[in-house]
Amino acid sequence: MQWEFTAEQVVKGEIDYDIKAFRRDFFNEVCSNMGSMLDDHQLQACFDQLYDLTYWLATGRPLESFPQQSPIDAVSLAAVAPNLASNVEMLGAILQRLVMDNVAAGFPLDAALAGAAERHAAIVDESPVLSQ
Repeated sequence: MQWEFTAEQVVKGEIDYDIKAFRRDFFNEVCSNMGSMLDDHQLQACFDQLYDLTYWLATGRPLESFPQQSPIDAVSLAAVAPNLASNVEMLGAILQRLVMDNVAAGFPLDAALAGAAERHAAIVDESPVLSQ
């Protein structure tokens, strides 16, 4: 995806771009690339897997250890992963901002990281993108 702002601006708090907005924009990107080929259920499953991969990479974990799941096989994910670089960078910036906000609120780093992960999980659980 392309934005009119940078990941650095998000990290610095100059731009308010959150997980919900990122997921909406990322879903729209997946739809524009694959929506005509998939039904709603397949599209949601594809988005979920690509989003999970983006989160996996944004949190510093290697592609090789990403848990294999349907609908996209490991070979296809390896081919797609380089195209996710800007998304990985932006989601990483959003997550880093969450951690920084937690630290600024007085949480120790471990708690700040855990809080950001919990907040992310809650947002993902409460916001199925296809139903928006």
